[in-house]
Amino acid sequence: MPEWNASLRIHLEAAKTAVDNASSLTRAAETLLEAGHPGPATALAIIGQEETGKALLYTLIGFGLVPEDAIPEAINLARDHGREQQLALVGYVLAHIAPKLRRYFNGVPDDLEASEELLRPLLSEILPVLLDEVKAFFVERPDFEERIGAIVVNRELQDLKHRGLYVDVNDGRVIRPRDVTAAEATAALNDLREAIEGIRLFTQVGNFSDEGVRLARAVLQPHLEMAKDID
Repeated sequence: MPEWNASLRIHLEAAKTAVDNASSLTRAAETLLEAGHPGPATALAIIGQEETGKALLYTLIGFGLVPEDAIPEAINLARDHGREQQLALVGYVLAHIAPKLRRYFNGVPDDLEASEELLRPLLSEILPVLLDEVKAFFVERPDFEERIGAIVVNRELQDLKHRGLYVDVNDGRVIRPRDVTAAEATAALNDLREAIEGIRLFTQVGNFSDEGVRLARAVLQPHLEMAKDID
């Protein structure tokens, strides 16, 4: 990997801010749902999911995993609602896996600054477990890949968001935000909470100092090169 440039830190800051905004949208959506407005609550929950997807993409940019000449295109992706919704599902997956990984982090300092002697064995132990857990997640949920595809191909979340906000006409009838059910709002909020929990595993890198980011990249580099060789 090329040397990390500190000018990329702004993207790490943007990632943390996007997750914080997703948390604020969660609270706003909860208030609307409690007040009997599931349509707008659903729309805000989906917008929050988009913010978590944006946070993941900005973290990858800020950590230097996106080539410099590809950054403009990646930022454009961060403004594509469907792609953001897809990326949010990464957080959903990680939220289900995280409880099985927490025991590995018991000895990591709270400020996330750690020595190379600590990080190398930690990552060597965690990464194989993480890959196994991701594989197990998809094996246990054979329809999950279809769900990912439905977001972009069928625009399911985008259409649900619009139904929660706008009046429209479809198949000869008027569609109103009040037609969105409390069950749909609750499901969207649950997905948002899980996406936030999972994506925060990535955005915490924004708490590293510049030297901490460089150290983490140096420790990760052999694992990333190994993953490229496998591909």
